[in-house]
Amino acid sequence: MHKFPYLLMALILLFTPLILVYIQPDFGMTITYAFLGGALIMVAGVRYRHLAILAAMALLAVPLLASTLQGYMLARICIFLPTDDATGQISAPILNFLRAVFDSLPSECVQPEANTAASYNVEQALIAVGNGGWTGLGWTHGTQNQLHFLRVRHTDFIFSVIAEELGMVGASLVLLLLLFVVWRVLRIAERAPDQFGRLLATGVAALIFFQVLINVGMNLKVMPVTGLTLPFISYGGSSLVSMLFAIGLAESVAMRHRKIEFF
Repeated sequence: MHKFPYLLMALILLFTPLILVYIQPDFGMTITYAFLGGALIMVAGVRYRHLAILAAMALLAVPLLASTLQGYMLARICIFLPTDDATGQISAPILNFLRAVFDSLPSECVQPEANTAASYNVEQALIAVGNGGWTGLGWTHGTQNQLHFLRVRHTDFIFSVIAEELGMVGASLVLLLLLFVVWRVLRIAERAPDQFGRLLATGVAALIFFQVLINVGMNLKVMPVTGLTLPFISYGGSSLVSMLFAIGLAESVAMRHRKIEFF
């Protein structure tokens, strides 16, 4: 990977699924794949000057990427942006910048009423997290959850349910358990006997860490809302099965960290 032609080949292999997923469109998974590919390139030993070239290319590609964003993607970004307390509208400099970049803006970007309606679930998630306090309201006693104020509470916003019913203590314990899994997989990568095993285990750890970061971040309104699940916890068969496959791959690397000796 320290040779630039090999780096370009790796980028071509990475961009092919990225483009296919993006045109579906699925922006959340596109960002996930990009983070995963970037993490593997870093671990593989890319040179810093090549990394600087990639960063410059990424900055040049931002306008092109921005012009191809779907309406719902831009709406989610507008929901995340700070608004004026008095008018409820996105601040004028940011709004003018968006109008200069995009030909048309969705109603969530220009109409305070639409923005408030679209951000309803995020606000309810914040209320749920605040309701939990230190120790929570108790299992199945969360008001935002049980009274159905919080939508999609079983998938994207499951963390806010945990925070409301189990409190900061319970939510922190869940996060520590997930980070413990990430740490153990990184230990597997460190002890891998070859480069392939090291990259495979690092990719699994990066995938779990990124999904936890984005899911918890959007529950706390520090990240834009995406469709990424909380690993091993959110409802969804395909998500759970894929994560179990990933852990199985990491376990296969751990099982072979010592060479088999034949007598």
